[in-house]
Formats: sequence, structure tokens, C-alpha cells
Amino acid sequence: MQHNQGGVIWFWMANRHPANHTGPDIWKPYTNSENSIIEKAFQENKDSVGVGDYIVDFGRNIQYRISDHTKTRPIKREKY
Repeated sequence: MQHNQGGVIWFWMANRHPANHTGPDIWKPYTNSENSIIEKAFQENKDSVGVGDYIVDFGRNIQYRISDHTKTRPIKREKY
């Protein structure tokens, strides 16, 4: 997977139960196209952005399914 969005990669937590888990955190990167959409919105100081079936909420550092706002997953931004 190649990322070239200014040296930034966005990740979502892939643990089965991210709010209540034990063991190491499992972080999965968004796809290149999703990463570009997310980073562009972040650089434009938007509060959130839609990516597929999900909303990425920058203020709370989470993503949630558009159809179910109660199930959230942490997100993070890393520079490389």
C-alpha cells in the first residue's frame, strides 16, 4: 500500500470491541483514496467527513457508521 498524502496516514482501530478490549491495539490504515479524502477535510478544518458508509469525526477522533451513530471506533493520524 502506497501513501503519498504529504507524509500522513489515517488509521481506524480494528479491535473487535474497541471501547472495551484487552491486548494490543490493532490499527488499520484507510485506503489511499479514503486517506486523501480524510486528509483534505482535515486540512480544510472541517469537523467531519463522510467516507463510504462512515463519518470520520475529527473533534472526537472517532469514526461511526452513518446508519448507527452508537458504534464508534477510534481514529488516528500519523506522519511518516
